[in-house]
Amino acid sequence: METTDSRLRVSETLAAFNAVLRGKAGDGARASVWFKESSARNLRSRDFLAPRAALRAIFANGQVPKDIVESVLSLKCPGVPPIHNCQNVPAGLIVQLDRPTVFEQILTALPVYTKPPLTSQGHCIILNCVPLHGRKDLKSLSLGHLRAILITDHLAGLLQAQGLMIICRI
Repeated sequence: METTDSRLRVSETLAAFNAVLRGKAGDGARASVWFKESSARNLRSRDFLAPRAALRAIFANGQVPKDIVESVLSLKCPGVPPIHNCQNVPAGLIVQLDRPTVFEQILTALPVYTKPPLTSQGHCIILNCVPLHGRKDLKSLSLGHLRAILITDHLAGLLQAQGLMIICRI
């Protein structure tokens, strides 16, 4: 199912990951168990984590069955970035994104992330993505720039959900 808005979104990714657990685990998986990693040290090895303690409420000994790991690994939904790896580790179930592909998708679709909304009512908020000012081409952008774009887009999504008009400036 494709949508006209092909943005990669953290909220849609977390919802998809939780849906896989709920669909396979039954009633024990009502609450969200996933979170987006933000620690620079942990980002080296994972992008998303379902902690072992939360998994124990759903699965025996907190071990996620291989078929669920495979379902997460093969997940392809609108708004969900490509997944490179999904595995059980002592900390829980971790997901690593295919970062080069994510980076390429975002940079080649930059106007999708920066276009203003079609309707305007009430207040307007301008999100100014300063780290991207003065960048002449895609080759001059780094992983830090990608992070700034994703955070700005996520913040814009949260504010739009509250009914505010958002304009992203790069």
